This record gives sequence, structure tokens and C-alpha cells, in this order.
Amino acid sequence: MSAAVREGEIVEIGSDRELFVDGYLIDRLEGVGLKLHHPRPAGVAVRYDETWENNIGFYTTILKDGDTYRMYYRGASWGGPPATCYAESPDGIHWTKPNLGLVEIQGSTENGVILERGRQFTPFIDARPGVPAAERYKANGLEGGLKGDTLIAYVSADGVRWRKLREEPILRAELNNNFDTQNVIFWSQVEGCYVLYARHSEGGRRSTSRATSHDFVNWSPQTLMTYSDTDSAIPAQHLYTNQTLPFFRAPQIYISLPGRIHFRRRLALGRGQVEFFQRSVGRTGGAGDVSDGVFMTTRAGTTRYDFTFRESFIRPGIGLGRWTSRTNYPSLGVVPTGPNEMSLYVQRDYGQATAHLERMTLRTDGFASVHASY
Repeated sequence: MSAAVREGEIVEIGSDRELFVDGYLIDRLEGVGLKLHHPRPAGVAVRYDETWENNIGFYTTILKDGDTYRMYYRGASWGGPPATCYAESPDGIHWTKPNLGLVEIQGSTENGVILERGRQFTPFIDARPGVPAAERYKANGLEGGLKGDTLIAYVSADGVRWRKLREEPILRAELNNNFDTQNVIFWSQVEGCYVLYARHSEGGRRSTSRATSHDFVNWSPQTLMTYSDTDSAIPAQHLYTNQTLPFFRAPQIYISLPGRIHFRRRLALGRGQVEFFQRSVGRTGGAGDVSDGVFMTTRAGTTRYDFTFRESFIRPGIGLGRWTSRTNYPSLGVVPTGPNEMSLYVQRDYGQATAHLERMTLRTDGFASVHASY
């Protein structure tokens, strides 16, 4: 039952599209329940097989920019510079890695690298009315210590050539383990401000905080998000990323696709399989933990995640390579790729020779439904 119903209020939805992903409009359910749907595999989007990439490609963002889809991802090697790589597509299905000639990597500028620095670089298209053309694209990236203790702002006119907005950070760490992952900022047309969802740790669990800004530079104090499964700021399990964005067909609903870590869930390795992990996974930690992707939502202007569905949204699936550390993480961005189809993208086979980004599809609006048995 929604809070609005309990208080006897009328929920005015006007012409807004609403999805049955939470209890916001539900008074009661009789003989039916909310059912989570699962995306279908749709093939490899990109493989990390260029000389300026490697098998730990990660922290990926997908943007639909008119008729062009843009992809940004980490391509650094172990011990090398934290380079940010770029790919693009006319349909969100077939991707190319243009030779940009912007950054010298391993003695050559013939690569798809847009920034040699800018750890956990996370961009968005700024839809704020009146935004200068030179700052239509914005992004944040980590600077500071090993884990990063500040967020630096970047701007761009074309989404490819970037510069720092200023040398001073726009945000400094306030919380425990703040910013140590992909931190999300976007312009909310519903709230009329910029919104940040950032990493922190609470009660020993990886979780998320929220802040707002009207100018992208000056931010409110971070507020801890709470979770419906625990009614507290400590989620029941570790949520490494948050991947929170307004749904492109219902901007008052923010979709969140965290990567969930299961520690001490090592595979029961049989004879010969230990050798596979040592050979294929190497420095990424082997099978010390496994991960999946989950589905949550929050509403514009609120500080609570509805964790309605506890089951896996992104499942590891078949193959030992899917059951290793740091794989199965959803990327940032759910985009339309057909009249009745939307796509999301998932990191697969992290740290292995077969490392790649997989495209997965759902019917449009089809995250969940009201379901009845026969």
C-alpha cells in the first residue's frame, strides 16, 4: 500500500506514464502479484580487443543522443593510465570504435581514447533549459587518493572532446568510502535540478547517497538513501554501483540497476577448474566472490529505494566465466533500440580473454508487470 493511499490522499498522475515497478499506485493486490521480468541476451555489443583496451573494461555509460548512441568505458590496463574509451552506434546494436587521434597511448594516437585521466568517468547529456552549447555534455570523474576523494567536473560540446570545467572539485568526500565507484549525475526535468547518486558505505555495506544542485557546481549535503527491504540506510546486501537514471518514458521514475556482490560465495570448483580460473582470470581475484544485477526504483525528489524484487535481474547464466569476481555488472543507461524494444548492457567475463559487453533486451516498459497464475 502506498503512503499516499494510507494518508487518504488522491494521487494525481495527469498524463504521466506509470509502471508497476513499486507500490506507489497500489492499494491492495488480490490473487495477483508484481512479477519481475528478465532481459534477453541479444549478442555482444563490444569486445575489449583493441590495443588500447584490455580485459578489465568497466564503468560503462550508454547515452542515446538523437540518432547516435554513445558509449564511454574504462580501458586502462593493470598499472597503466586510467584511460576512458569511446564507441558509437547508429542503432544501439552495432558499435564501432572510431580512431579519434586525441590521446597518445603506448606511443600512438591511433585509438579511441578520449581521456588519459578521469577515473570512473561518467557523462550525461545536460537537458537543462538554456545550457550553453559548449557545456551540453557534462561528466564527473574521480581525483584524489587511490579510491578518489573528490569529484571533478568535465564539459564538452560534442561528447568526444572534453575539458575540465575548473581545476577545483565540485564535490569532496563527506561519507565513509565516498565516490569509490561509478557516481551518477543527471539533470532532472521533474525536480528542476541536477541530481547526484554517489557511492558510500554504511554499516559495513556498500550503498548510495544523494545530493542536488542548481548549477552543477554547488551541491547540497549528501543524504543517505534508505531501502525498502531493510527500512534503513543499510541495504541487505552490498550494492557496488547504483546506475540510477530517470526512465526515458516516465522521468518521474528513476530506474536503478546496481551490481550486487555476494562475498564468500566461491564456486565449488571441480578438478581442472581451478586451473581455468588461474589461467583466465589471473589478477582479478578469481572466484573470491560472485555478482549479479538487481532492479530497484526510486521516485523523483525522494530518498528511498523501492527494492521490490530481491531476485536477480541480471543473472550470471551458463559458463564458468560468468561466475567470477566483478562480472555481470549492469552499465549505466537503458535506451530504446526498436519500436517495441529497449536495451541495457552488461559487463561479462571480467578479467578474461573473452571479456565483453553484452546487449540485453526487454519489451518497452517491460521491467515488471502485475501477474496472475492460471
